Order: sequence, then structure tokens, then C-alpha cells
Amino acid sequence: MRLINTITHAIIKTGYILAISLFAISCSNKNCHYGLVDLPEFGWSKDSVKYVIFENNDTLNQHSIGILFRFNPQTTSHSQARIAIEIQSPSSEIYRDTLSCCLVINTDNKSFSTFSEQEFTFIENARFFEQGKYIFRINHLENAPMIGIDAIGIIIN
Repeated sequence: MRLINTITHAIIKTGYILAISLFAISCSNKNCHYGLVDLPEFGWSKDSVKYVIFENNDTLNQHSIGILFRFNPQTTSHSQARIAIEIQSPSSEIYRDTLSCCLVINTDNKSFSTFSEQEFTFIENARFFEQGKYIFRINHLENAPMIGIDAIGIIIN
């Protein structure tokens, strides 16, 4: 019984180490932050700002910041999306910019999923000079509500 407990404890400990290692590897090679915000089913209005909060601890490395759209190709009302983005640093400095995104509407979608995801690079080689919370404010600049877009968010690699 003691041997079984020792083996079980070793397996659990190895599992934790493996999980931590995989997280560290995935964060260095993949998305360090993936934040999606669901949008209203009836359409995303122009004056509805969406917020994504990113907690930064890395002030040394460069990152790529992307905007992610999740949408239904059969029901989306826009193939072009103009987005306004504000990034507020922990010290309240604000960076503002716009991004024009061409959503690829694949009408021959043979996959089982009804949703499509597209990522657009917003800033390459970005550095976060401060540790703490960065607030991303995202809204669109179209006059009509955007229908069929299920979620919007950011990806930081």
C-alpha cells in the first residue's frame, strides 16, 4: 500500500511539473493571452465598447498583438470591419489606433462548425513597458450594427 501511495504521489507530482512546463512552452511559442468577449446576438452596435483586460508581467520581450473575430459566415452582415482600439496602460497612458479588417466569408464551408475565426495583426514587436493591467477597448466604426459576429477579442503572442 505504501508503494502504491508513493507511485501515485510521484505521478501526480510529475503531472504538475509537466503541466507547468507545457504552459511555459505554450506561452513562449503560442498565445500568452487569449481574451474573447461575446457580442449580442441581435448585433453589435457602434456605441457598444467591448473591454478585454490583460495582466502583464513581461516588460522585456516583444509581442505581437492581434484582434480576433469569431463570426458565422452564413449570417454576418459585414465583410469589412473597421475597428477602433484603445489600449490603456497601468499608468493610464492611452494608445489609440484603427484597423480595417476584411472578413473572409467562405460560403463553401464544409466543416461541422458554423463559426469561423480570423485573426488580424494589430501591432508587431510591441513591448509592454509596465507591469500590471492593460485595458483594451474595442468598438467598430460602421454605421449599422454588425450582425453575425459572435465574439471579438485580442491575442497576444
